[in-house]
Amino acid sequence: MGLTLDAGRFVAGLSATAIPDEALSVAETGFCDCIAVMLASREDPSVIALTSVIAPSSLGTCSAVSTHHRLTATDAALLNGTAAHAQDFDDIGLGVHPAHPSAVMVPAILSLAEEYGASGAEMLTAYVAGYEVWGECARREPGQHLEIGWHATGILGPLAAAAASANLLGLNAQQAAMALSIAASQSAGLVANFGSMTKPLHAGLAARAGVLAAKLAAVGFSAGETSLEQPHGLLDAISPHGKADLNGISTFGLPWNITKFPLGIKLYPVCYALHRIVDCAVELHPQVEGRLADIARIDVMVGTNQRKMLGFPRPINALEAKFSIEFGVTTGLLEGALRLDHLDTEFLSQGRVKELMEKVVITEDPVPDPIYRTFSRQDVVQVTLADGATFSHQSAYAKGHPTRPLSRTDLLAKFLACTGQAVSADDGIALFDKLLRIRTLPDAKFMTHLTASRSSGHSGASGLKRHLSSNPEKHNGF
Repeated sequence: MGLTLDAGRFVAGLSATAIPDEALSVAETGFCDCIAVMLASREDPSVIALTSVIAPSSLGTCSAVSTHHRLTATDAALLNGTAAHAQDFDDIGLGVHPAHPSAVMVPAILSLAEEYGASGAEMLTAYVAGYEVWGECARREPGQHLEIGWHATGILGPLAAAAASANLLGLNAQQAAMALSIAASQSAGLVANFGSMTKPLHAGLAARAGVLAAKLAAVGFSAGETSLEQPHGLLDAISPHGKADLNGISTFGLPWNITKFPLGIKLYPVCYALHRIVDCAVELHPQVEGRLADIARIDVMVGTNQRKMLGFPRPINALEAKFSIEFGVTTGLLEGALRLDHLDTEFLSQGRVKELMEKVVITEDPVPDPIYRTFSRQDVVQVTLADGATFSHQSAYAKGHPTRPLSRTDLLAKFLACTGQAVSADDGIALFDKLLRIRTLPDAKFMTHLTASRSSGHSGASGLKRHLSSNPEKHNGF
């Protein structure tokens, strides 16, 4: 049996009882973080524009964070998926082929869970099904898709969303295989569109593609039974050097991809290729804070593949700043942080920001990390002052990487920062706690509350302080 049919059989047969508790916990974190960043993007220009096109003519039963209209499942997946990726603050996963799994799968799963009804445990099972299919397809590629301009989230995301949707809808093995095959013909996403509104659209389109594929398969829509693995099938077509493993034995759950390569949770709302650089700059901030005017040069060494994604040396807006080495290192040095409120034209236009960006000199490290081949072995930032003094820091794994996981306190702080304009701090804390135990929830009704009227004047920071003081024992990590 080939990969397409193998995957269909795995997806159709997966149940919550077969999934390790550790895997379910990873999925819960993915849901929690993804819903937070969706809410952070409800008024993002890209989401507003897409909503203006989609919402007026969509009639259904599903919720989207950017509108009070009830939408079809496909439209809700499209809008929420785009919102999930609009801030570039969503999680990263899949190990050697980093992509954005939750931004694709969570919106697809939530839309179907609302339309047809599904428990939290069923939603998590669907997530794991999608993650495993994505990981199986990714591991068969020895190269890096971005080498030839493909955005992995857009080209493999539809398969994961289709797998998750097929599992949630209870499709049989043949139908699930057809869903994957239908989704494969909807794969798309170009690195050339990074730094524009179309980059987050990749996630939304992938989510919609998966939902549509599963719904079509459920009513008998046909597709090829070997669309993933045959010559000129998807894996062959997108392979940078034509070396994808098309005939290997499928290894679903042996081991579990979601525990072997769990999620990395972003600490900064920028492209993940920039995170280690920002980490270095933040670490150097205390050493240079009082001597910023004396900085003569900022040297940054970064991987060749990373730099391909970071192509905006002089960003003029937030979309470009998310893909700018110069912006990331400058902000980290100046502010000792990189937050959502730094991503606006007012901050970018400051003289001190522009001046420091001009002092950045970039050197590429062409040797990739042996495991995480998209990245170099480490990124390095060195600051040289006018008197010749130097300060440097290096980072091999960004904060939030599975080897350096964020604490529960850090996760909550991010959650409240993302949701503060949508819900009160107290409601945000309650939602955070609920989502981190989603396996116990009977349904997805919490989504209907996320399109309610916006609250104002609530402080996520003060809410976090209150929560910490009243629940100190809950914040020692997972």
